[in-house]
Amino acid sequence: MVSKGYLVFFVFLVFLLFSVPVFSQTITILHLNDTHGHIETFGVIANEVNKIRKEKGEKNVLFLHAGDFNTGTPISNLTKAKADIDAFNLMKLDALAIGNHEFDNRLNVLKEQEKRADFPFLACNVYKDDTLLFLPYVIKNINGLKIGIIGVINQETEKIGGKVKGVVFTNAVDAVQKYKKLMEEKENPDLIVVLAHLGDYKKGDRGKYEASRQLADKISGVVIVDGHSHTPLKTPININNSIIVQAGSNGKYLGQLQLDLENKKIIHYKGKLIKIDLNNEKDQRVSAKLKEHKTQMEKEQGFDVDEVILKDNQLNLTLDGARQKDTLLAQIVADAIKVETKADIAFLNGGGIRSQIKKGKITSGDIYNAVSIPNKVVLIKLKGDEIMDILKEAAMLIGKKDGAHLHTSNLTWEYDQGKVENVKVNGEKINSNKIYKVAMTDYMAKGAGYYTKLKKKESEFEKTFEVIGKILIKYFKDHKTQLNDRRFEERNKVILSMNMQKSVSSFLIPILPLELVKEKAGSENRLSNSLIGGVDFNTIWNTSVKICPYDESKSCG
Repeated sequence: MVSKGYLVFFVFLVFLLFSVPVFSQTITILHLNDTHGHIETFGVIANEVNKIRKEKGEKNVLFLHAGDFNTGTPISNLTKAKADIDAFNLMKLDALAIGNHEFDNRLNVLKEQEKRADFPFLACNVYKDDTLLFLPYVIKNINGLKIGIIGVINQETEKIGGKVKGVVFTNAVDAVQKYKKLMEEKENPDLIVVLAHLGDYKKGDRGKYEASRQLADKISGVVIVDGHSHTPLKTPININNSIIVQAGSNGKYLGQLQLDLENKKIIHYKGKLIKIDLNNEKDQRVSAKLKEHKTQMEKEQGFDVDEVILKDNQLNLTLDGARQKDTLLAQIVADAIKVETKADIAFLNGGGIRSQIKKGKITSGDIYNAVSIPNKVVLIKLKGDEIMDILKEAAMLIGKKDGAHLHTSNLTWEYDQGKVENVKVNGEKINSNKIYKVAMTDYMAKGAGYYTKLKKKESEFEKTFEVIGKILIKYFKDHKTQLNDRRFEERNKVILSMNMQKSVSSFLIPILPLELVKEKAGSENRLSNSLIGGVDFNTIWNTSVKICPYDESKSCG
């Protein structure tokens, strides 16, 4: 017979057995995105990754890249990112999502990059001939947890990707939902991470294309390691119990997200950005590998990135909103294209301007970085009426498509409420029937960046020249003495007609009188396209000298 005391003790043991809490498990996700060839940061990043792995335990850390490792600096571009990938291999990167700039090179180059990598390239919504081009997901074991990582790219790549012929991009949200369900059924993961090159945009910012916020709104309980918009999210965003993180761009930050999980649920999270200071300690193996690539590249290309081109540049050639309006830097680049090709006209899309050129000493590398996308310059022939069609398309894109703003050389034009007017080539009215030699990047010539009227086959190119970065360096070398005298010119004017003025004036009455708007815009009574009283005038008209006073030291956008 069991005594009463033993029975009580047995019941107590059973109670303890079933009431012991399930302890949470902690993992750390380190993340980069949009490094764009800025390998100068990789030594410091590698050292930071090493320190965190030592602190947290190597088996407890997941290291991810959310895309756009291509396109940015001479060493990266001219080695086809071999330098970048070798550094990531040394850093033991766990996985990488494909970004839109991975399609700046031909597909065979991207597949060679994939072979070189010791980590998987992921994309669940990229097809060729009805076959996925990359792994849709991968499973990683971190701290005893099964982590499923799905890669996805922005569908907008179908419009903005440089070399996407024959490649199909499907809806990002639909694709993630499909593979999330498949992974849950097949792998039963403890956590799903979506490694996304989508961007931190509000609904409608990218037209029909869905971004990370829309993904989170439709898929609950995942971690979204994001890229594309170059957003430094200092703290994670929580939407629908899905966590979004992003680490800016160009290797300026390393993202760190710590997660506590219990029963396949995130019960606590904490995220931050670690600022990368180039003066901090570097990983010696990574630094040595990158130096090796630099030496080899300069030997093969005959191109010294540290060569000083101008000792005392006086122009502050900022980005200054080149994606939405005319700028001095963009005009200089367009002129460089025209001069090199001996064309009648040159075109340049605003998204082709990637970095500023500062005052003071500038090197070949500084100049190259300003137009670092490795697009070649081509010459094509167009009739005057074809050019008019392109300008009409450019006018329709004003303020609507990021990076699509059209910069020109030796061509001026006006846009007034739906009409393209007063188009002049070399100061003379354009002739609809005349054939003009027009220079531009092969990116534009193939109809990318929303310029469908420019869709040409390579066989239609009259001539192909060097990549745009090398052409700009040559232009700076050849025009050293004239450059500091350059001033912004009036090339693309958007006219605010009297009817538009009246409608804008009456609309602004309760917010800000038009006279006051004009007064604030400057002594020449020009309207600024800045946000006034909550109205974003970028959505109504483009900025030009007629509308926005140009200031070399400031942005008026």
